[in-house]
Amino acid sequence: MSRLLWRPSQSGILLMFLLLLLISVAAAVWQRWEVGRPQRGKRWESLATVTVPLRLMIPKEKGEDGWFFSIPQYFNFQTKPPSPIRRAPKGARLFSTVSLGNRTWSLALLKSSHKTSDAYDRLVWDQNRNGDLTDDPVHKGTVWIRKSRQGDKPGGEWRVVFRPILLSLPGKDGPFACAVAVQIRGLGTQVRHSRYQTYCYWSGIIPAPLGPMKIALVDLNSDGVVGTERDALLPDLNGDGDPFNDDTRDPFPKLLQFRDHYYQVVLQLKEKGGHLSLSLYRGPMGILSSPHFSHVRLELVSSQWGPLIVTLRDGKAVVPEGTYQIEQWTATPKDENGAVWKLTAYALTDLKEDDGRLRIEIQKEALTRLPISDTVRPELTVRGKDLSFEFDLKVAVGPFWVSALTRNGKMPPEPVLKIVDETGRLVSEQKFHYG
Repeated sequence: MSRLLWRPSQSGILLMFLLLLLISVAAAVWQRWEVGRPQRGKRWESLATVTVPLRLMIPKEKGEDGWFFSIPQYFNFQTKPPSPIRRAPKGARLFSTVSLGNRTWSLALLKSSHKTSDAYDRLVWDQNRNGDLTDDPVHKGTVWIRKSRQGDKPGGEWRVVFRPILLSLPGKDGPFACAVAVQIRGLGTQVRHSRYQTYCYWSGIIPAPLGPMKIALVDLNSDGVVGTERDALLPDLNGDGDPFNDDTRDPFPKLLQFRDHYYQVVLQLKEKGGHLSLSLYRGPMGILSSPHFSHVRLELVSSQWGPLIVTLRDGKAVVPEGTYQIEQWTATPKDENGAVWKLTAYALTDLKEDDGRLRIEIQKEALTRLPISDTVRPELTVRGKDLSFEFDLKVAVGPFWVSALTRNGKMPPEPVLKIVDETGRLVSEQKFHYG
């Protein structure tokens, strides 16, 4: 049997090479365009909904000045019991009420049992909210006394920190557990400062392929209402297993970015746990690009999505369609020597509402340039007749002030102002300090 063999000519080989080159270029262009388009492949369609179980974490011990990142709320004590309190235990001296979870809670301080101080070291919290403090446990705090030349004597300064008290707070999906801790300071029998913080957080792990990434949900403003913009969702970006070691303090979002995709976030808390539901966002999106930086982390705010954290990689990112205000941004460029700089800039607070330079408009499948610059200029301000000097760093484009600047993780030398006379003789020298 005879066989037909085809031997390509030189022109055929050249034609095949050009065809393969054209296919490679077209594939590269398509891949680059896909950076600005949400991918609808089977891999992402199979991840249309992701559930992240959450577990309540309550500390067994706490630090001297607070635990985690909840913001203290201050309150006052009074000698007369407020109206919610019907009965008080024997030895109750001071009373107060605080608001947690949109409910009012009553508490009382008992007469000091400390041997060398007048510190109020016993606390009763109306945990069942029935107005009767006699059926609630007495919590004893740890006392610190400020030593003086006279030694530890009654009448001196003191501070008392109480262990976290577990409460059941109301939520939209049912009651959930949260702990609260109280700290008071005083002099003699007078309480000068009193504050409380929510001392609990919820921990979870976003599964692969979105993760694995550990996250922590914190009631940041200590109001007992969890999952609002005033709370924080902490992602473990550096992968060390502890979200609290990262630099980010993201407000609780309605959308979470995973590369070129966004997921809508719904929180449910029940008893001592709960979960986050992540649903793939399928709405229109546009492309945001940065001509100056390859990697930029943006903190944006919009009326539709609230706070939104967007990360640009290779100078681009997809962003849901809408109007956004730039609150803050962080870029990490490299210089010609290979050193890594980290520049963080924030918008001037008095210009956020009416300054169009802070506003970006994202339209469907359209390209929008990010209005920031890689140039930083110093700004020296002279105030008053006594000639006081203020030194700031400002980004060349837009109303952005530099809040942090490092090179390979270290801050550059602090600037020095030198004043000389007409002959060049040094008259005065002032060294500025960061912060």
